[in-house]
Amino acid sequence: MELNKNHHSFNPRLAQNLPHLCRFFHLLPCIFLLISCQNIAETSSTQRYLGEFSSDTLNLTLSVTPGLIEDADEESKIIQARSSAGISQVSMRTGPNVSETLTLTLSNIHPSVELRPRVIRRLSSLDTLGATCSESLEDVDINCDDDPDNTLCSPVTQRAMTTTTASFVLSPQPCLETVYRLELQDALQDKPLSFVVIGSLTDPNDINKIHNQELALGHTHDFYVILGDALQNKSETDVVALKRITSALNTVSVVLPGEEEILYDQGQLFESLFGSFDFRWTIKNTQFLSYYSATQNISTYGLSSIQGSLRAMQSEDQQWRVNNEITLEEGQARALPAFAFTHTPLFDPDGLREMGLQSRLQASRVASLFSAAGLHAVFSGHILDNQHVTSSTPHAIITSSQNTRLESSLASYRRVTINSSQTTESVPVGNFFMTMSTLSVPD
Repeated sequence: MELNKNHHSFNPRLAQNLPHLCRFFHLLPCIFLLISCQNIAETSSTQRYLGEFSSDTLNLTLSVTPGLIEDADEESKIIQARSSAGISQVSMRTGPNVSETLTLTLSNIHPSVELRPRVIRRLSSLDTLGATCSESLEDVDINCDDDPDNTLCSPVTQRAMTTTTASFVLSPQPCLETVYRLELQDALQDKPLSFVVIGSLTDPNDINKIHNQELALGHTHDFYVILGDALQNKSETDVVALKRITSALNTVSVVLPGEEEILYDQGQLFESLFGSFDFRWTIKNTQFLSYYSATQNISTYGLSSIQGSLRAMQSEDQQWRVNNEITLEEGQARALPAFAFTHTPLFDPDGLREMGLQSRLQASRVASLFSAAGLHAVFSGHILDNQHVTSSTPHAIITSSQNTRLESSLASYRRVTINSSQTTESVPVGNFFMTMSTLSVPD
């Protein structure tokens, strides 16, 4: 059985460097490169296919966003997928000959989630997977937010396999589009949120040391973020090892690529293990955005992705204010806390190092977008330094989790908590409050 993941034979990030390649290689190689780009661009111009699976045999398509389809067995009717951030949306479109049951196994999910249908609608007169849905089927158009007591809106039956892996038994109906969301149980929605941010590492096993230290201190977290450059050696073996280490934590891990993880395949191995680079998610009334910057540049696609995510986040923030009857105070851009994670900071606080984005114009444009959307902070790594720049909007929080020859006590990580109540150490982020601690990486 061949899984349709649509792995790229060419990565679109290469396209932005073609003019420079052209000047260097002159005319003939350029013609070859441009023809190759044109052919590939028609089929795989973005990362969106990593989380999609389509099967004529099962007569359905299924996507996990943000996430990655890892494997599928059409005979056993089992699909295995990985959530990129512990909270994901699952969309399924079915044809008239769909199977009656399907098992979806999801890994890297928050341990206290349910998979709930949110929208169910009929696909009428639609040619789906080579079979046409009949016009005589009863119309279905259900929004579970408006009709939560509808039996079709009940949580999907699930079976826990590990702390962060569960199997969900789906019961597909013919000619329907069903959108599910992994959601925290209602009792946890308003609880404090906590996460750990880890910068560049000399040894990925330090992730285990940090995790074990947090457990020993009595702290469990909603997720851990690794900001890239976490390999001991720049090799395929070490990228695979990073996946093994983060999976063994039994804690949700959000893994970003740095220069080390991109290797010579333009990041395709990393994508096949961890999923797309650019995505957003919301958990416990806090919004997050991840974007790719490992090459100290942001591609045209990346910039477009950032803009789309910010618009969606602002719309979600507005809807939350309406639902909770909250009015923004003068000068306040948003109510919900909002943060971004990336590898390279927009600007290097020490300008002489030039370790931020290569284009200051591009950095200024992205910073302007973040400021207009009311983002509170951008967490980044890349630089062997620990800084919290509060003079910029949003704040720039740079973290290094490795020592240098000159600084043997530099290796640190951040523990962040978002709460609805203020403490003496917290700072306001929208209508909530953030507390951040900086701790040393254990020996």
